[in-house]
Amino acid sequence: MNHPTLMLHLDESSACPDRTSLAMELARRFSCHLTGLTAAGTLPFSAAAGPALGGADRIASTVSHMIERAARRGEAFEARCRACGLVSFDTTQAEDDDASALVRASHASDLMVLSQGQDDESHRLVEDVVLKSARPVLVVPPVPRPEAWGRHILVAWDSSRACARAVADALPFLRQAEQVRLLGCETALDEGHAIHAADLAEVAAWLKRHGIQAAHGIELTEIDVGNALLSRTADWDIDLLVMGAYGHTRWSERILGGVTRTVLKTMTVPVLMSH
Repeated sequence: MNHPTLMLHLDESSACPDRTSLAMELARRFSCHLTGLTAAGTLPFSAAAGPALGGADRIASTVSHMIERAARRGEAFEARCRACGLVSFDTTQAEDDDASALVRASHASDLMVLSQGQDDESHRLVEDVVLKSARPVLVVPPVPRPEAWGRHILVAWDSSRACARAVADALPFLRQAEQVRLLGCETALDEGHAIHAADLAEVAAWLKRHGIQAAHGIELTEIDVGNALLSRTADWDIDLLVMGAYGHTRWSERILGGVTRTVLKTMTVPVLMSH
């Protein structure tokens, strides 16, 4: 298994229980160690302004409360792991914001598991981790999944370094899949330039040497590439999408590529992304 350590984001959102179920399922399927990361977070501005208002005791109380809540999330996670019979698991607790803690924790893990953002704050969290993480990120949408997901996998091929890395990161999933498709989508503007059929065939041959049979092809789309991929995901009953994440950060600003942003906001199946 290329992902012996899974890092799971633990927060207080409604998506956390389902995300936890998926991570625990992966830990059992691949015999992985599962670490739950819980971050205390940073003080809200109103609390941070306390010293100027003579509220030092209030700040100390707020920080203590945040740390206690983070600890309780970790305890609940470990209790759930024990109840489900997981053999190898633990928690790690950070005293800063979720994004910073997850990015730092990625250096000592193999795969990060997060939920799809449902509001501006959670969207920013996912974007930050996808762009800054040292490891691939599995983003989980808040929709029901088939019991045996990961059987039909679509790899969105665009000839980029990030995409090539994503395919390599996804090898454990690809080996267990019943069907793998490599798809290059082009618009009329980049037809014949962005993706070469010979390159796609070479990737398919490389996967075959890993014991993975993959159908492959290039399609011309009249809509944007992101929505074309999501459409094919539905058409082909795909239950895992693999793709490179395009984007960069300029100072503190996140700049995502259009395809990456579209998929992250409207995905309906788990997506494994590498940057």
